[in-house]
This record gives sequence, structure tokens and C-alpha cells, in this order.
Amino acid sequence: MRQGEILGLKWKHVDFDQGTIYVAHTKTGRPRKIPMSEPVEVELRSLKQDASLDSYVFGFPSSGLKQAALRHAWERACVKAKICGLRFHDLRHTFATRLRAKGVHEMDIMTLLGHTTLQMTSRYTHAMPENLRTAVDSLNKHPLPFRPRPAIGIAPKSRQVATGTEGA
Repeated sequence: MRQGEILGLKWKHVDFDQGTIYVAHTKTGRPRKIPMSEPVEVELRSLKQDASLDSYVFGFPSSGLKQAALRHAWERACVKAKICGLRFHDLRHTFATRLRAKGVHEMDIMTLLGHTTLQMTSRYTHAMPENLRTAVDSLNKHPLPFRPRPAIGIAPKSRQVATGTEGA
């Protein structure tokens, strides 16, 4: 989810029975449903407690503090994790890249990210060096037999036309 989608999320859009989050206000104007992973569901359940359905899941909606509070919390988390230069938005790239590395279809990644084109989604999926190594190494696991092709312009022996002068 985009940062604005997260900050605009209300409890009425979190469906624990279906295990989904309904993103009502999106950048593209197209609402979407996103399945919750188990860790996300566990964390959201711990946050909900007695919150009203119309209240925000994160932030302080009546003040301008929600964006600043998230930014400060993000910066503190990065310092604590000893990560330098990571932007919140980078998490969307990481999400897309890891999904792709797990073999998730581009159309599904596009839908989860809320993109309208595969071209945009391709900007979010990046090659991972360990996956490139796995791809190359996969050629050694079940090698295909090598069948040399004849040189261009020379027909294979089985197709050569007998002229009566062979071996003369």
C-alpha cells in the first residue's frame, strides 16, 4: 500500500473475517481489496481493541501530525536497524521484487500495487543477484542434450540429394 493509503485507512475497511483490506481512496481512483498476510492481521488485531469503525487505523486524522509522526517513527526505525537512505516508498519496490522472485505473476503484482499498467509495475520489480545465480545454475541441474545445427547453406546428410558421384 502507498503511504497515503495506509494513513487514510479506517477500521471499517479492515475485514478480519475475509482477511482483506479495502483501499477506498487510491492514487488511481480505483478502489481495491488486498489480502492481509498473517503477520499483518495479527498486528492489526492487536491495534484494533475498542476502536470505532470510522476511526483511522494509523495517525491522527484531525491534525497534521500523522505524516510527521510516521516520518519520525520511520527515521527512528531506520536508525535502530542501521539502515541508511531507505525511503518509505522503497518498501513498495521491495514488496514487488520479492513477489516476482517468488514467481508471482506480473498481473497479480500489478493488482496488489494498484497500478494500471504492467509497464509501471515493471519499474517496481528488480532483479535479485541470488535469483540470477539460481537461474544460471538451473542449467546444470537437468542439462538438455546438445544437438549441433548444420552450417548455413549445407543440408544435413539425411537430406542431401544423391547425385551418383558420391565417393568418386
